[in-house]
Amino acid sequence: MDFFRKYQRIILFTAGIFALVTFSISGNMLEFFSGLRQTSATYPTMVIAGRSVSVTEEDYAVAQLLTARDESRGGGLGDLVVAVPPLLEPDGNDPRVEVYAALRRLAIEYGIEYSDDEVEKAIQTGLTIGGALGATHVQDLRVIGGYSDLTQFRKVIGEALRIGTFVRMQALAIDTTDASLAGQLAKDVELLTVVTAAIDEKAIQTAIEQKDVSDDDLKTWINGLSHDDQNARGFLDSARYRVDLAWLELAAFDPAAFAKELGDKQFSEDEVKGYYELNKFRLYQKEKPKDAPPDQVTEPEYLELDEALKTQITKRLQAEAVLRSIWDTVTTRAIEAVKAENEAVVAAQAALTEAQKGVETAMPRGQAADATEDEKKALSDAEAAVTAAKAKLADAQKALGDKRAAFELAAVVTELAAGRAGVGVTDSGAEPLSLQGLQDLAPVAPWQGSAAVGALSMESPLSTQVQRSPTHAFQVRLRSFAEAPLKKFEDIREKARSDWFAMKAGEEVTQKVKDFEAKLVELAKAKIPERIAELEKQRDEKVTTRLTEWRDGLNAKLTVAKEKRDLHEKRDPKSQAFKQMKAEVERLEAELTKEEAQRKLLLDEVQKETDAEITKSSKAKYPEVLAEAAQPFGFVVENHGPFPRELFGTTGRVRDAYPEAVRFLWNNSSVTALKVGEATELLQDFTGRKRYLAAATAVEKGTLAQVTRRKLLMERESVGDRRSIQAIMQSFSLDALTQRYGWKRPSDTEIKPANN
Repeated sequence: MDFFRKYQRIILFTAGIFALVTFSISGNMLEFFSGLRQTSATYPTMVIAGRSVSVTEEDYAVAQLLTARDESRGGGLGDLVVAVPPLLEPDGNDPRVEVYAALRRLAIEYGIEYSDDEVEKAIQTGLTIGGALGATHVQDLRVIGGYSDLTQFRKVIGEALRIGTFVRMQALAIDTTDASLAGQLAKDVELLTVVTAAIDEKAIQTAIEQKDVSDDDLKTWINGLSHDDQNARGFLDSARYRVDLAWLELAAFDPAAFAKELGDKQFSEDEVKGYYELNKFRLYQKEKPKDAPPDQVTEPEYLELDEALKTQITKRLQAEAVLRSIWDTVTTRAIEAVKAENEAVVAAQAALTEAQKGVETAMPRGQAADATEDEKKALSDAEAAVTAAKAKLADAQKALGDKRAAFELAAVVTELAAGRAGVGVTDSGAEPLSLQGLQDLAPVAPWQGSAAVGALSMESPLSTQVQRSPTHAFQVRLRSFAEAPLKKFEDIREKARSDWFAMKAGEEVTQKVKDFEAKLVELAKAKIPERIAELEKQRDEKVTTRLTEWRDGLNAKLTVAKEKRDLHEKRDPKSQAFKQMKAEVERLEAELTKEEAQRKLLLDEVQKETDAEITKSSKAKYPEVLAEAAQPFGFVVENHGPFPRELFGTTGRVRDAYPEAVRFLWNNSSVTALKVGEATELLQDFTGRKRYLAAATAVEKGTLAQVTRRKLLMERESVGDRRSIQAIMQSFSLDALTQRYGWKRPSDTEIKPANN
């Protein structure tokens, strides 16, 4: 036992040794230690050091105990590492009893014993671990484990140590060096080689640019783009607006002069504070120091909400309340001014709806092949009525728009102001302004919230929210709106040229790709005529089979339906049930007459499946025909590899050390997953503006050259502890014992220890 003493820190005093104390073993099961009944049963044999050795009944009894230990893991100390290392996966299929019985016999034959002193030392160490379960004495461990007495408990611990010592002795020969790990990693590496056909959109664009494009062609192209496309390309300037502002100047505002509009409205301190918090960013920021750098970014500072500022805010709240009162009256007057025109639009819309219903009514007969002249005329008249109704609606909408535009805002506001100071109306001018331009509109500038105009429309031209600037409160009326115009051609010429060339290159590449794919499939299919013939034969067989199933299914339903029909006819030929079944029989009989239509439907369905299979089969021939298919359309054919499938995974390889094509392809899972004979669809590299089709030509096993140091270190860190355990599991399976020691059962009958 010198070996055991030398390695007792590993073998005896590991925390998990006392998982054995969780065995749920009765005293009767341990009585084999005090005397076993001799039987005539024969047991498996092994060849140890050239001798044939038979496994004993006692070996099997101990094995049952250890198997019970395996199966009872999952609670208490059973979760810890045990004296006997894991020999089988939890769901392993090897007969555990036979494995443990063989190991005990091997340990004994190799002279491995245990002493009472070693068992006692192990038990004392176990008391420290057992404290978590309340074990402070040996007796506690015995009780927790379910043993009838301490002698039995010590015997079980000793047998576990015996087998654990043998297994660990054998495990010393396991090669866990970096060289061994690198060799294992190399076996897992697969080297992929692909052939690709690639087309370069940038190169095509360069060629197109040599031909140039005229300014007239560019202008025609720009004007033909949709408004959204023009905007997306940055060709549009800002939208333009003409507005009227009804304002109230805060400095000239006297609340007493507007007592009627204010009524008894009072503003609480909470309302004042809320207004301050809501508007302090626009209205109450402190000015930056004059000597501050213009590009310096600092947090804004705000005016202190002292009594003076509270008074100022209260006056502003009063002014805004007055402005809302005036604007409510303006809104009412504006609605009243267009009441008749608005009603005319509603009536015209209703007339159009009725006219459209007339078309819907007349259309079925008016468009029928056998339509009479009167029916055709009725449809024509109905369509003419729709045209007339649309014209009346357009006239009514124009009249409404004109009346809205004619509304005299300034006159109404002036009337409502009644000469009181501070109220006025401003027109933004004859030329429409951008939202940026509206910010500087006098007298309310700076108007930081001018973007609010974007929410107005000619149908709803009056603002609903009070606008604010440091000196004014005001409301807005949209007088006219101009869609964002095109920028000056000189300002967008270079951008337009670039976009035009890119568009033309994209169009050319798209057509070349389409032609290339068609040629590739054509050439590849020509290489597999036998496979195509086989698939087409299978197609015809599938159609026949499915058509037979369809016909048989309908006939079966028809037979049942006829029986039910006849039954209901006998009972009551006037019943609803008879009528329903009679109709069902007629429907099924009608379906059966459509066999040719069904055949065509099935053929179309199966042909799609066949075409997909033909395409899949033809891909194996892509490498053979790729160059021939690529040449007419400017595709470049190249070979790449062999490279590991996970070239840029966790290997630590520098991407820039590889060509652009390799970086793109080996970063695409559809490429790295390829098997020999498989090919990708066209893959688009948006960054490099290239398109690739890749086909796998070879997959080889890797070598040590593909195992980087980074990969080795990562695997060593993650699998270090598992390597020994996995090696032990592989070394002591029943299959391994059979190969190493000639394990042989006397028969196919499972051996069971004799009962006492």
